[in-house]
Amino acid sequence: MKSYYECVNCPPNTLNGVLTTNIKPSKLKLKCPNCNSELLYIVPYELDKEIYDKIVHKDGLLFFAIQYVLDDNNYSYSANQTYLKDIELDFCLQSDNGNIIEIVEVKMFKTDRPADTQIGNIRDAVVQIKKSVDKLVEIDLGFKTIQHSLVTNISSESVYKQAKIELDKDMKDYNIKLYTMNDYYIKLKG
Repeated sequence: MKSYYECVNCPPNTLNGVLTTNIKPSKLKLKCPNCNSELLYIVPYELDKEIYDKIVHKDGLLFFAIQYVLDDNNYSYSANQTYLKDIELDFCLQSDNGNIIEIVEVKMFKTDRPADTQIGNIRDAVVQIKKSVDKLVEIDLGFKTIQHSLVTNISSESVYKQAKIELDKDMKDYNIKLYTMNDYYIKLKG
């Protein structure tokens, strides 16, 4: 393992360097010869690409949670569909004859933000859906009437309530429904 070591107690560049060993850095307990404090270390690791691709997605774990629920409930769908080269739809739920009956967009947001920021994030996601629908309608008018579900990781009911009030007209005009993961799970089960 190649490890980077540095003394963080001494002035910058007093002691730092890369050390290659076949021993876990946590077992070495190296000390700074200048101040005698234990050295800080970093060890970069790289996951095998096949494993990495299974656990990392731009929409985070929420994408995989929705995929699991769809599979578990035997929904027919396609994931990550691209239209017009610049529109990617996270999930397209399909009827028995293959027609798209619902489009699900997944958005992960930082949830430790103030309510107005979270509402702004939802607003931005709705604007993005509207732009996509406007482009998709140019190739097929049916995209205007297909339900668009926006599922986010935000769990605050007050944030959802306020966002639904502010975005009511756009959500009606573009047939957009807003869900928490739990709400969407209940919808699929019901």
